[in-house]
Amino acid sequence: MLSEKDIIETINRCIPSDANRETACFESDAERLKFNGNKILLSTDEFSSEDKFPETDPFSLGWNIAAGTISDVLATGGIPLYYSHALTVSHNWSKKYLEQFCHGVRDVLKEYQVSFAGGDTGSSDQYRCTSTVIGKTSERDISRKGIKSGDLIYLSGKVGAGNYNAAINIFCKESKFKSIVELVASNFKLRKREAKFIQKYATACIDTSDGVFNALNSVAVLNNNGYIVDKLPYIKMGIITSKLLSLPKELLLLGECGEYELLFFIKSEDEKEFLEKSTKEKLDFYCLGQVLEDPKERTIISGKRKLNMSNFNISARDFINLKDYLKKLTDWIKK
Repeated sequence: MLSEKDIIETINRCIPSDANRETACFESDAERLKFNGNKILLSTDEFSSEDKFPETDPFSLGWNIAAGTISDVLATGGIPLYYSHALTVSHNWSKKYLEQFCHGVRDVLKEYQVSFAGGDTGSSDQYRCTSTVIGKTSERDISRKGIKSGDLIYLSGKVGAGNYNAAINIFCKESKFKSIVELVASNFKLRKREAKFIQKYATACIDTSDGVFNALNSVAVLNNNGYIVDKLPYIKMGIITSKLLSLPKELLLLGECGEYELLFFIKSEDEKEFLEKSTKEKLDFYCLGQVLEDPKERTIISGKRKLNMSNFNISARDFINLKDYLKKLTDWIKK
């Protein structure tokens, strides 16, 4: 089975770009392109049932898809302007369901002052949404490159909303869990103010679309650095749910269903000013740990567990059955 890295590298090799594309493969959440003497940002994402967004609430589904798409532009320090999507509607969707889905998208676009630019529609057994955002660059371009040893690792929100949503999607239909607790889907947070604030300080930034760990590890690999993470602010409902399901809370970190927060890095000497000014702005950020020089030193400390991530190679895309992936990941964490 081809890995995502293999797929992306093959596409970029077989379909070459030109000098108007400023971003190299894997270097940025959104592509930075030259256009008529200016720079624009472009990002496309695809969403389906494979992303494990809970589908019981159509408003939340539309909200999370729009928020997730726009986060790529925010992670590059840009300003989103236009949103478009090709929406394949499930045969099971009613007109009311579709309306609520669209209202979720609409409310996110309204918050970001982004215009809807149309798209395409279709219908099938399952929903699928391929969404695109066009934005503009602002004062400072940010990519996934640029971190150095000693930089501090920060996150714009708590860890685990995406994997918590996935747990709802996977387990809520099982009767033994329905009787325990009524699980509620989490709407992803909109980080417009946070994204603008971190522009001045971030040495690199990435959204957590594939989970917090994958985001962190992608940046570390790209920059050939290590890291130590020893402060993990898990979301409360994620902790509760992991206990109810008898699963390790570390799945909230290592699982590949993202919450679309902004994971960014700042110089240690900037931290005092960063915290003082963010407090005045009433913005909450969470320091997870620090960048290390040696790429072989990649460590996560979660409670009593100390996880050596230097040789970690479990990927959800290598499993046909999702529960087999969860079992493999759970066994690895416990060992």
